[in-house]
Amino acid sequence: MCTGGPTTPGSRPCSKASRRRSRTPLVVQHRHRDQHAAAIDGTELRAVLVAAREDPWAGWACDGDAYWTPALVRQWWRDRGRLQEWITTKHRRWSDSDRADEREAAGGLVDYLAYLDGALQGHLQIYSYFLDNYISPASGDRLPSL
Repeated sequence: MCTGGPTTPGSRPCSKASRRRSRTPLVVQHRHRDQHAAAIDGTELRAVLVAAREDPWAGWACDGDAYWTPALVRQWWRDRGRLQEWITTKHRRWSDSDRADEREAAGGLVDYLAYLDGALQGHLQIYSYFLDNYISPASGDRLPSL
């Protein structure tokens, strides 16, 4: 089985045949790996598709590897304070909202902030390695600093 993706150390690219055999409900195939977004039911799948259609920055184009460079990743990481500030401000407003969807989103912001302050650094180091080498790092490979 292929594992694909830059965040899995030792992963290998998926073959075209294995991509065709994929049973994941939503698979975005991009270059040499698959991006999986497994919706649990029809409602969740619909939400993923609506988000993809309404994304104002076309982030679902799956072309990040064509845009990002290790230098841009480092620059983004150095400027992450702006995102932390935005999350904190938005959380304050949404957690006291009269709207249930905003209160629910406030919980997601807490999770995202925890990710930003935790595991994201390691994931970005792995991604930077991938951008430089076009393979995922193996155990013992030196990851770039941010």
